[in-house]
Amino acid sequence: GGEHVHGRTIEWASFDLNSKLIVSPRDHGYTSKLPKERDGLTWKGRYGFVGISVSDDGFIGEGMNEAGLNAGLFYFPGYGSLAPYDPESTADNVADMDLVRWMLSQFGTVGEVKAALDGIKVAPIFIDENGQPSPTAHWRVTDRDGGSIVIEIIDGGQVQVYDNQVGVLTNSPGFPWHLLNLNNHVNL
Repeated sequence: GGEHVHGRTIEWASFDLNSKLIVSPRDHGYTSKLPKERDGLTWKGRYGFVGISVSDDGFIGEGMNEAGLNAGLFYFPGYGSLAPYDPESTADNVADMDLVRWMLSQFGTVGEVKAALDGIKVAPIFIDENGQPSPTAHWRVTDRDGGSIVIEIIDGGQVQVYDNQVGVLTNSPGFPWHLLNLNNHVNL
């Protein structure tokens, strides 16, 4: 019937993700929390959404908003590389683990997400005692009309946005590898 169905599994064996179903109403206020106890971007949500949290109630691993935008994060160790974090310049920063919540609460279409990415800086959620950021994610975003993109931040902050015509994403490596690897399974 022309409808789009989204499916997601999260297989994570390293530790308990303490996942919960999160319901967030439209017009709710948010502030992205950053390393070194700094606040990042503050915004008021335009859309209500539901999602599944990972590790913290504010970190949405997968969700959908009332406009039909669906977004999820996928583990991207060894490939994702955010811009260096500057604790003195955080007003436009959104923590990587907060990016799904930011997208779901703000936007109704993939096009709106793409247009808004230039106005933010994605920062790591955690920096260890040696100054090393935690591994980051890459993100899949789809909308009710079938628009689908993958967002990857590599090489110290270079934002790559790929049109996702196959509609699939998983963890590392990067999306171009996923597309190439599909050729190995074309006969299945």
